[in-house]
Amino acid sequence: MAFYVLILKEGEDDKKVIYNFGPSEEKIGCLELSKKDGKIQEVRQVPVDNSSAFFTRAATKVYRHWKQGEFPEKTIWAS
Repeated sequence: MAFYVLILKEGEDDKKVIYNFGPSEEKIGCLELSKKDGKIQEVRQVPVDNSSAFFTRAATKVYRHWKQGEFPEKTIWAS
């Protein structure tokens, strides 16, 4: 099964970055990334049946950016 996850930065401060993510801008969840340690927590689930699959992929992509010191405005997961 192919996956496409749109990931958009909602906000950022000196401690965390908030990202919206989901299959489209109409169906989005929200996650929070700690800048200090890369810890990611889901704030709001994507309103679809397989929401955990979207969170897992979005979290993986955001974590990869964090490891490189990046906090992009927009990124995607595509497989």
